[in-house]
Amino acid sequence: MGLVISLAVIIVLFMASLFQSTNPLDQTKYKIAIPRGASTYAVQKILQQKGILKPVSSFSFAARILSLSRGIQAGDYLFSPSDNLFTILMKLKRGEVVPSEQVEVTFPEGASIYRMGEVLKKQGVSDPKKFKGLVKEGITEPIREKYWHIFKYIPSESLEGYLYPDTYMFFSSAKAEDLVIRMLDRFDAVVMPYWSKVKKDTKYNLHEILTLASIIEKEAANPAERPIISSVFHNRLDIKMALDSCATIKYAL
Repeated sequence: MGLVISLAVIIVLFMASLFQSTNPLDQTKYKIAIPRGASTYAVQKILQQKGILKPVSSFSFAARILSLSRGIQAGDYLFSPSDNLFTILMKLKRGEVVPSEQVEVTFPEGASIYRMGEVLKKQGVSDPKKFKGLVKEGITEPIREKYWHIFKYIPSESLEGYLYPDTYMFFSSAKAEDLVIRMLDRFDAVVMPYWSKVKKDTKYNLHEILTLASIIEKEAANPAERPIISSVFHNRLDIKMALDSCATIKYAL
């Protein structure tokens, strides 16, 4: 009998805690970022530090009951000190993330991976370090499998030359993988159809052509000079002569 009463008291106290808030009078909305892969305990600590949850809270226990321990959607949420525990849990369970603002990002022609990283940093998009690390040597297997018809031409781990320079609209919270996929999609749509048409008429592979195009672009003072420089370089290659291009020296450095 005593055990039943104790359990009943615990249940009543737990149910009451679901509808308590830190400060019912504070209606201020705070944007709080929940990182990817955060455990319920980690989320509880974040919300407590921000003053959304009380120092002592039944959050983790309630989260387990609602199966939130299986994964909380990452992103920015709006929480208020006036939100009760049940409201907070429901926002997390439904994944009520605040849509990120889209930012216009323009990568100029000939931009290196490092230059692209600087552009992203300036625009406040993603994590430039993760972006550069990913495209230099950290390409994931799912990306390789999706773009196998492009990766078969790439002799190294680097995607230098394969991220299509263009103007994109990115979410400020976009992951590095999201950016790479968007840029590879653009490369696939613009370059690969053209390559399919011309590959039978050239002795060079796609990577060699892209490398030569990059050198020509860096060598030319203005676009009008590119056809002339291209002709000179092709003639030198035909007779197995060195290109003697300043751009190749700068690139190596």
